[in-house]
Amino acid sequence: EDGTLNEIIVNIGKYPYVDSYSAFMDNTKQLKTELDSVLKAQGISTLYLTGLATDFTVQWTVQDALALGYKVNLITDGVKGLYLDQTLGTYEEQNDRQLALFESWGVQ
Repeated sequence: EDGTLNEIIVNIGKYPYVDSYSAFMDNTKQLKTELDSVLKAQGISTLYLTGLATDFTVQWTVQDALALGYKVNLITDGVKGLYLDQTLGTYEEQNDRQLALFESWGVQ
């Protein structure tokens, strides 16, 4: 064991009175998960994200990660939205230097 963190399990939606789409915090930005502090304690500043659903959990997690100062690499063929009319356009429209879009074959 070299002390490297290989897995983080983040529980969201623990409180029935508030929605929690982001892996970092609830929708009111008042109740935070442990994810930010764990990542920073490990010196992690760049994230590679995949998941469901693009139009909810992934979108809120990307927005919070950017607001917290992370560089975000979104793996576009590793995300899927709930609604057919929701596309990756949300991310493509963002002119944020800290957000990059990749397909999985392009990640090294």
